Amino acid sequence: MSDDKKKVKASDARNAMAERRAERRESRKNLTKFMVSSNLTPEISSYKQELEKELIAAKASARKAINNFLEISRELGDNEYMDGRIGKLEGQMEGVINRLNRIEEDIREITKKVDKQFIFMIAGFISTIGFLFLVMAKGFGWI
Repeated sequence: MSDDKKKVKASDARNAMAERRAERRESRKNLTKFMVSSNLTPEISSYKQELEKELIAAKASARKAINNFLEISRELGDNEYMDGRIGKLEGQMEGVINRLNRIEEDIREITKKVDKQFIFMIAGFISTIGFLFLVMAKGFGWI
């Protein structure tokens, strides 16, 4: 393989890793925004803690994959075995990305549940206030 082709493949791999890093940063920002803006019930809060544990596991897996890549690149340098190892690393990164996507989907489901609970709470308040006005009106003889 010529040097130019090696350089192109290396730059493609670097670009792909940079894109994945940007995606991870964006998902972390979204998770942080959700955690700050949400007032969660205890049930949902415990589920959120489970998701955070999964996120920590995903980060550890990503760190492990990156460390493996760095070790391999130091040991082998530029040779024909690197393509297979980079492919293996990309496979591991796809697993990490899939995990993060599942976590994001779970967080979206949680927000939907919180929205439903909020609507029921507002409806309960309105019906309670209406009932109190009805009792007051009956007591004062307005009805």
